[in-house]
Amino acid sequence: MLTPRSGRPCRHTCRPCSSSVQTARTTTGCIGLQLTSIPDKEWKVVEDAALKFWDETAKKSPRSAKVVKILKDYLATMEAAGPPYRY
Repeated sequence: MLTPRSGRPCRHTCRPCSSSVQTARTTTGCIGLQLTSIPDKEWKVVEDAALKFWDETAKKSPRSAKVVKILKDYLATMEAAGPPYRY
């Protein structure tokens, strides 16, 4: 049984952290949150679809084009920052 920072035993069935599953705990105890990851190859498919959608959306109006530019600039910043900021 894992003990949260409060010192009281956790009443949930917390699993120890691994590369694919992590258990989040708060100062009052385990909240049972499980984090998973998407393989880079699969995530690339999602990003490519988003870029295509953004390009289509940018053509609708000058305001849409401005919003898409902001999103693309942010994406470029996150790609340049790399892990852990990108994920």
